[in-house]
Amino acid sequence: MNKELRGTIGVMTLNQCLHWFMIGLVLPVLSLFVLEKGMDYARLGILVAVYSGVTVAAELPTGGLADSLGRKRVYLVSLCCNALGALVLLAARGFPLLALGFAVLGFGRALSSGSMEAHFVDELLALDPKADLQRIMARLGVAVPLALGLASLAGGWLPALGSRLQERGLLSNKYAANYLAYLLAA
Repeated sequence: MNKELRGTIGVMTLNQCLHWFMIGLVLPVLSLFVLEKGMDYARLGILVAVYSGVTVAAELPTGGLADSLGRKRVYLVSLCCNALGALVLLAARGFPLLALGFAVLGFGRALSSGSMEAHFVDELLALDPKADLQRIMARLGVAVPLALGLASLAGGWLPALGSRLQERGLLSNKYAANYLAYLLAA
């Protein structure tokens, strides 16, 4: 395996691990964050449905967008959507803004879905048309869940920090620390 191919595999692994690390920061507290904002379980379910519905509805059109505008560009827009969605959630005081935040995050998820993976596969095949994609993706399939798991552990710890910041009046609730970390990661 040549040096350039190894470097591309390394960048791909780093990108995907950082992406899923970001998601792992909020995954353990998503429900708690929403409940702390005064929502009940029914509204929590509706918010998750909004996120999922927007993601599914936007999946096909955003795939075509990635093909026409470029995969990296669309992925960067997805990161902007993730940051905007986190900002909206942090500022939200009621259901309408929470729904908007979840919709923006769902759209960002649809934009990121497969865009960078496809970009990296194209890059790998351009460098070596005979590259063993199954082996490369299998290694990625080990690294990504590890990053997600480590981030989930960090995401479980962040509310302790958030509690201290909330006591000082810097956060509206202790779970907001997770969304601030997510925002910074995005």
